[in-house]
Amino acid sequence: MRRPLTLTPAAADKLPFMISLAKILFTLAAVIGVWTVFRLVRRWASGQPRVTPAERGAQAARDSVEGRWTDPARTPELDLVRCPACGSYGPRGQACPCGRDHP
Repeated sequence: MRRPLTLTPAAADKLPFMISLAKILFTLAAVIGVWTVFRLVRRWASGQPRVTPAERGAQAARDSVEGRWTDPARTPELDLVRCPACGSYGPRGQACPCGRDHP
C-alpha cells in the first residue's frame, strides 16, 4: 500500500517552485515598472507633449463642431412640410407614416 504524499516543513523549504504572495507581488510590480518605463521612453522618443484623455475629448468635440458648422455639404437641408391628414412633418415628396404623400 502506498503512503499519501505529505509535505513536512523541511521538505517544503526544498521545493524551488513554491508560489508565495511575495513572489506574485514582486512579479506584478516588475511588469508594471517595465511597462511604465517603456511608455515614458516611447513618449520621450516621439517628442510629443503629454495629452490627457480629457484634452483629447475636448479636441475631438471642437473638431466635430467646427466640421458641422463650416461644411454645409455634410448636412443637406430638407424641406419639411406638414401632413394635412395626421399633422406630422416629413420631407417634401416622401410618404408619411399615415400613407399619404406630402405635398
